[in-house]
This record gives sequence, C-alpha cells and structure tokens, in this order.
Amino acid sequence: MSDTVPTERPLVALLKRAERSRAEAERWFRFVKRFDESRRTGRDLAAARRDLALAARKESYLKS
Repeated sequence: MSDTVPTERPLVALLKRAERSRAEAERWFRFVKRFDESRRTGRDLAAARRDLALAARKESYLKS
C-alpha cells in the first residue's frame, strides 16, 4: 500500500507549480484589466464624438 503523506520532492514540485500558476493568473488579470481599460477608453471617445456630432447637427438645425 502506498504512503498517503507526500514526500518532500513531490511537495516542493507542487508548491513550485502553484507559484507558477499564481504568477500566470496575476499576469492574465493585469492583461485583462489593461485591455478592458483601453476598450472602455475607446468606447468613451466614440461616445464623445457621437455626442459632439449630434450637438453640431442640433445647432445647425436650430440656426436654419
């Protein structure tokens, strides 16, 4: 029957794998956060351009 208590070597390997997984998760989180911020900025700029064009059309309509 095998021993259920992990030996030191597999435990060290498990800890190293957990550290790598955490580092990968942190990198992914930073990437997604940066991507979301840039996408939001693009949406905000598009909305501002749309609002500006709408205001210009409204002003032009009111002048005529």
